[in-house]
Amino acid sequence: MLANYIKGLSVKARVLYLVYFLAAGLFLLLLPLIHPYSLSPLLKIIPLSCLLILVAGGIKGRQRILLVIALLFCMAGDVLLDLDRSANFKPALVAFLLGHVFYIIIFQLERQFEKKRAMYLVSVIVYTVVVGFFLKDIPAQFLPPIMVYLAVISIMVLSALMMKNFSWVICAGSMIFMISDTIIAINKFLVPIPNSTVFNIGFYFVAQVLIVSGLLINEEKV
Repeated sequence: MLANYIKGLSVKARVLYLVYFLAAGLFLLLLPLIHPYSLSPLLKIIPLSCLLILVAGGIKGRQRILLVIALLFCMAGDVLLDLDRSANFKPALVAFLLGHVFYIIIFQLERQFEKKRAMYLVSVIVYTVVVGFFLKDIPAQFLPPIMVYLAVISIMVLSALMMKNFSWVICAGSMIFMISDTIIAINKFLVPIPNSTVFNIGFYFVAQVLIVSGLLINEEKV
């Protein structure tokens, strides 16, 4: 499915994907070396800007509007974290949370429960409960927003798993997004993870491109 989609890409789409991965790779390469630098927020939003262009040309109707809003909220979170990861943690959390809410709405447009996916749904719920258990003793001022965020991103993954037009590409992207955010939480509140920011943002870039590509693939099926 993904291979066929890649083969059928137009020259413009191929260029946009190339720019996406080059910009994402350059950002990750520079991150442990000279970050922060004056243009790092701009470099960080180039990948999602490429996805916005792909969405504008490849998805129609309300799904396009919802997806554009989701990506814009995520871009806002990207900029906030890159400007000051500590001071802007809470507003960035809100921005990403709103991005997840719009992803949920998109996935819910095609909701259809199937028993054969129940094992995956239970696995996501168990993962969420375990992560929540380990985070229960974090500082009181962070506990409510973190637990709300954890619940919302869990619902996003569950919604992806329950889409009528089921896509492993979208599900993989959603799950990787959850892992990316888990890395942030573990590093910030539990134990330091070496190069955690590189891993977190690397998974984030992979997650975003998989979710959007999966939705573009589904659009072609319609």
